Amino acid sequence: MANLQQERHVEYVSAQFERYVLTSTMTTAVIPTELPHLFVFVHKIVDPSDPKRDTLARVARISDLTTLPLGRNAGLASHAVEYLSTTSTLTYPTLDEAIAAEKTVIDRCNALITDWVKFNASFNAPSPTPANIPLPSPDPSQKQQLIAAYKATKENRYALGLARQAAAQALAQAQAAFTAAQATVGDLTGFVQTANQLAVEAQNSLAFLTAVGGAGTMFLLAAGCAPADAQSTFQAALNQATNQQALLVGYSSDHSAFAASLQSYLTGTLQPQLTTAQAALAAAQAADITAAQQLASAQQLEQTALAAVLAICPDFQASAVCQVPG
Repeated sequence: MANLQQERHVEYVSAQFERYVLTSTMTTAVIPTELPHLFVFVHKIVDPSDPKRDTLARVARISDLTTLPLGRNAGLASHAVEYLSTTSTLTYPTLDEAIAAEKTVIDRCNALITDWVKFNASFNAPSPTPANIPLPSPDPSQKQQLIAAYKATKENRYALGLARQAAAQALAQAQAAFTAAQATVGDLTGFVQTANQLAVEAQNSLAFLTAVGGAGTMFLLAAGCAPADAQSTFQAALNQATNQQALLVGYSSDHSAFAASLQSYLTGTLQPQLTTAQAALAAAQAADITAAQQLASAQQLEQTALAAVLAICPDFQASAVCQVPG
């Protein structure tokens, strides 16, 4: 399967201007089935001594692929005005123009490959290897074999189309599950932090109250000269502080236990669920990519098989066989 690589980025020009750069490179293809080579961009030589002034004339046509020189050096050597390149770099002042160009390059390269596959499979027979057609025409069994082959590829394409739809649906579900798991972990992480803070505050309060109670007891023992009613009032306050201290021990323990429970639920349940959801998302993404590639290959095989039938039976109707959509 052919692959068109696109590197896209933005560059700073000035305080008022920027430019969007689109570099397209044909990196792989099944040669010569999908393309005769990877040189698919036609460049025009403006100044033979300055390669930087070369301009992109167009995405190649079938005739360009078989007639223009491959590379600038070959073009100069043959005194050509145009030559083929595997790469093309374009710049645009606005994002909308760059996006439109990106899609245009993809569409034209896709159309070129489709046309070449059809041309190579159904028409191409150049000198010195012209096609030799034995006459009279082949017997009907050959036609039936080609139709059967086309039927099989059409059924396979339809099945893989259903598989592609299922993979896309599974990917959407995996993405939703991962997003929900992320949100849950994020929410509970905030609760755990708050619970830990409350536990520390309760422990600090207990320490402060304990220190105050001890200091108050020592002060009361040393304050023998104070009036009896004042000592009684102070003792009552100390007794109340001692009671609150005992209660605060339990409160502090409750805060710590609650924080530990939340932390355990976060690390023992929610974070493993997030890890599982992330792995499921990665698997769904890989399955979706594979399904898309398989479908694209099946579509190309179907077109090639149909072209083979039409080559010997131009009036053949694709809808006459295999009752599946398309």
